[in-house]
Amino acid sequence: MTREQIGRVMVSSNFTAAEKDLLSCQYQSACHPGNFTQKLFEAIYAADSSNMRKLALGFPDEVDAVQHWTHGDLRQKMEAVANEEPVKS
Repeated sequence: MTREQIGRVMVSSNFTAAEKDLLSCQYQSACHPGNFTQKLFEAIYAADSSNMRKLALGFPDEVDAVQHWTHGDLRQKMEAVANEEPVKS
């Protein structure tokens, strides 16, 4: 994904702040290595279901974003916005 495409997603009202943060950390050129958000997403991806529930208590939006990325249609939605295609509801 190009910087221009990432920019389209970042200004879109179709995504939560946590979803936009997740996108930034999916594409290393847009993520700040070693920052808290990157480490948080790494922890969420690594967590088993018990620890995922615990992380969701403090970071519900971030856990939701990861779940929508891995088990939902967040990736396709972001790609549609990035490519200026219609977003399926």
